[in-house]
Amino acid sequence: MSHKINRRTFIVSTSFFAVGTAFGTTVWAQTTDPYMGPFTKEATGEEVTQGIDLKGKTVLITGANSGLGFETMRVLTMRGAHVIAVARTMQKARDACAKVKGETTPAFCELSDFASVVECCDTINAMD
Repeated sequence: MSHKINRRTFIVSTSFFAVGTAFGTTVWAQTTDPYMGPFTKEATGEEVTQGIDLKGKTVLITGANSGLGFETMRVLTMRGAHVIAVARTMQKARDACAKVKGETTPAFCELSDFASVVECCDTINAMD
């Protein structure tokens, strides 16, 4: 007899989340709603990252020239992160970087072209 389980049922039945306290101890609690949290789906990137200092952190974001990739880059640079912004062309990456405040480095990578992927990886590795 085979029992099928969907992803949502699996997550609900197995999810745990950790709650850290000011004393450095961790309390584990099981939840029946794995998607609960202090933010609603209307929360903005600014609200979710408020109080987070990312100075000294480097983040690589693919698809940084539009949509969620661009919004992620915008908010992370706002919080002090250095963002390596990867797009399909160098011009798209440069244009996206020019639209945000903060430290950015444009890079390009066309995922359907293996040589482009290797070149992008080499470029990023050379940044140390």
